[in-house]
Amino acid sequence: MGRFLAALTVAAALAALSAQAAAQSADTDAVLKRLEAKVDALAKENAELRARLRKLESPHQTAKANPAKQAAHEAAPPPATVAAPQQILPPVMLVERDPAPAAVPHTGGFIAGAEGMMIKPYYTGDGAPNVDALASDPVIGFVNYPQMPYDFQPGYRGWLGYVDASGWGARLTYFDYHQAATNPGVSAVTLVELGFPGSQSGALTVQSYDLDLTKQLLYGDWNLMAFAGVRWASVHQRSDLQVAGVPSDNFALSYDGIGPTAGLESEAAFAPGSPWSLYLSGRGSLLYGKQMENVTDNLFFYTPGVRSQNAFASTWQLDVGPQWKTPVAGVGYLFVRLTADAQYWQGVGNFAPIGTNTSPFFPVPGLNHNDYNGGFGLLGFTAAVGIQR
Repeated sequence: MGRFLAALTVAAALAALSAQAAAQSADTDAVLKRLEAKVDALAKENAELRARLRKLESPHQTAKANPAKQAAHEAAPPPATVAAPQQILPPVMLVERDPAPAAVPHTGGFIAGAEGMMIKPYYTGDGAPNVDALASDPVIGFVNYPQMPYDFQPGYRGWLGYVDASGWGARLTYFDYHQAATNPGVSAVTLVELGFPGSQSGALTVQSYDLDLTKQLLYGDWNLMAFAGVRWASVHQRSDLQVAGVPSDNFALSYDGIGPTAGLESEAAFAPGSPWSLYLSGRGSLLYGKQMENVTDNLFFYTPGVRSQNAFASTWQLDVGPQWKTPVAGVGYLFVRLTADAQYWQGVGNFAPIGTNTSPFFPVPGLNHNDYNGGFGLLGFTAAVGIQR
């Protein structure tokens, strides 16, 4: 009996252990199935994400041709965990687009230029600067000679200024010109017949300073620069006559004045994008100043002494010609141009004779004074080089 109970006990224990093992096996199978389902879900999700990434990257394969972009793309560490597709979009968008280039602002700066000239004076009046004194007198027949043989001589113009980013600026311009000549063609009829030759020498000096306020403008195809300011000008003229080496008539005529000045410079390219353009410049000035004449007349044809008076004058200038320019980094625009230059100086005086007088030694009409209201022109060619903004 005891053995039988022991056998029953052992059998019951084995049954319990078998049931427990079966239960554990069933639980293990369920866990494994659940794990396998999760793995399959993750694999499917990863496959979908890879497919979407390939679709996003395929339109942007051209970006790989840029070494800098490719290096940046490869250097970027891959994300550890991709939570959602939208986390991938911002880096992709940054790789595919280049930022729009920023506009380069005009910063302004200094402007400068130098201009060399070959110009010649042309006088108004009765053959000025000649003195046709008593040329028709049958007794004296004294002075009759051709116009002073002034020729083309060099002149100079230079300027320095500053232009800001808005196109406003200021500029100082200096102009200087000198001319001198000798006229050997003096015909002193009576004295020449007696063996006393005559000659004349002359000189002309013109200088001016312009201080201008400038403004750069754009009108259609034209680049413009308007300017206005003040001009100071000085003109000195001389005419000296000698007979047999002895000074006979000496004239010094000068004008110094100041006043407002204004003008416009413009240029238009011959074709879009061409470095060649047509350059035009015009300036006008109104002056008020002092005119002075100093006369020494040993032949008693002119009123001798020093004469001074206040007088108005005006100056006018026009330049036109081709221009070439090119940008220079950090400097501006380098330009070279060749122009025709025309100037007219009115009211500064010249040596054309005005008025009559009776000589105290000869009972014939004698000339009285020079033409204080007369003037002269300057005409020639200029070559300039400089920096624009």
